[in-house]
Amino acid sequence: MVKLKIAEAMKGKRILMVPARGANIQTLDINQLVGKIAADKAGVSR
Repeated sequence: MVKLKIAEAMKGKRILMVPARGANIQTLDINQLVGKIAADKAGVSR
C-alpha cells in the first residue's frame, strides 16, 4: 500500500537520475549518492 501511495504521489513528476562516480544505479541509495556528490564537491576521496 505504501509503494502505491508513493507511486501515486510521483505520478506526472519528472525524475532526474544524476550519475555520480562510484554510484551503482541498479541499487541506488540516495543517501550514498548525496554523500558522494558532497565529497566530490569538497574534494574528499572516499
